[in-house]
Parts: sequence; structure tokens; C-alpha cells
Amino acid sequence: MSIREANHTRLHQLIVELRQQLERLEAELAQSEFESEPKPATTFSVLELSDHQGQIFSQVSRLNRATTGQVAHALAISETQVRPVLRELTERGLLVEDRTGDTFYYELPQFQRKARELPKDMWDLLESRLG
Repeated sequence: MSIREANHTRLHQLIVELRQQLERLEAELAQSEFESEPKPATTFSVLELSDHQGQIFSQVSRLNRATTGQVAHALAISETQVRPVLRELTERGLLVEDRTGDTFYYELPQFQRKARELPKDMWDLLESRLG
């Protein structure tokens, strides 16, 4: 087995492990106070992101609240590359948009902000996948 195949197999295993953890945590969260809040379209939406989408999502998550310009600057890409991805992530329920005056801010929905407090190893796996 080549190194590439071994890495692919390991990545697949990590994704399976992450999905199992997410299913368990989703069941726990369903019982919590966040039950009535909107949730992403699917549990695994973040894992289904392209690398480009994942980088943008991850950057918003790191910044907690960010403008298109802040994300573009942090990733050293143009705002025109960031803007449509932010819109798509918002439409998919992975981000929420907040307008203050003429400025649009993007952040994780409350459900996902709370989920960031979940076990660090799970988020490390996700970071390694997106990162």
C-alpha cells in the first residue's frame, strides 16, 4: 500500500470516527436547551465542504465573527472569492449573517458555537481534514 493510499485510508477512518462521535453528541444535544434552535441542514455538512469552503468556514470559526474582508485578508485571497462561499454557507445553515449598518458579519449559529465546546480531539480531527 502506498503512502497516499495509507493516508486516504486513515482519513476515511478518521471521518468514520468523527461521524460516530457526532451522532452520539447529536443525541445528547437533542436533550439539551438547544433543541429548539435551528440546526445545520445535515449533521455532516461541515465534513462535506470542499477544501476552499472548509478554509473559509474554519476562518470564520477562528475569528468568531468576521466580515468578508477579514476572512479574505486572513486567507490572502480576494473578497470576490470569499463572498459567494459565505453566502452558500449561510444558505446551508452553517453560518449566520448579521448586518450592522452597511457591514455584514458572519458567525457560527448558536448551536454550532455551543458545539465548539465539544471534545477537543473531535475538532482537531475536523481541523486536520479541513486544514
